[in-house]
Amino acid sequence: MSHESEDTLLVFLKAPVRSTVKTRLAKTLGDELTVGLYVCFVQDTIMKVSALKPVTVYGYPEGFETALPFLPPGLLMYNQTGSDLGERMARALASSFENGCDKAVLMGTDAPDLPTGYLTEAFEALNSHDAVIGPCTDGGYVLIGFRRNGFSAQAFTEVPWSTPEVLKKTLEIMDGLKIKCFLLPPWNDVDTFEDLKGLIGRLETGRSEAPHTWEYIQRHRLKDHETCHFCHHPCSE
Repeated sequence: MSHESEDTLLVFLKAPVRSTVKTRLAKTLGDELTVGLYVCFVQDTIMKVSALKPVTVYGYPEGFETALPFLPPGLLMYNQTGSDLGERMARALASSFENGCDKAVLMGTDAPDLPTGYLTEAFEALNSHDAVIGPCTDGGYVLIGFRRNGFSAQAFTEVPWSTPEVLKKTLEIMDGLKIKCFLLPPWNDVDTFEDLKGLIGRLETGRSEAPHTWEYIQRHRLKDHETCHFCHHPCSE
């Protein structure tokens, strides 16, 4: 793998398969609507980051790309490898640095309205810091990045993934490793229906943008699920 830039964005995603993506959100929306919404998250994320920096996609499971035919041609795409999320992220970042990248930022697809300015700030922070994290309000993070000389795979070990302690534990590890980390302002990802309502509010008021996601929300009247007592099927006309 080679990069034409000193900087690169790594995007972690899953194949859009029922019962495997956004499972907490699916408890409210049902599998079909949730999978469709997740596809829009991926589209908006890739569209945004591709206009900013060279992008490498790391997907799961093996063969994920066949379920994502809408991705633009020319993207570098690889399978995620490792025994847990931490190892998979560490290996992806390490691979970027081994192939000549100076600064790498890794993100998922759970925050489709993350502003490009937020990503630009992440890379700028790496000019003076070893690492950067975009905290999430649920105790995790929406992105993490390193510059080559500040990277350590140990930052991803013994982290209690999928818990509210992810950010706290990661910062403790970095402190012990003497990794100088810059914290961006908190952002919201979308894991639950409450999170989705927050996203809808931001998109409605123009505070953020995610055009594929917003069109899907409007077309399927996802906001109406609140008045249908969290029904599992589209609301009746």
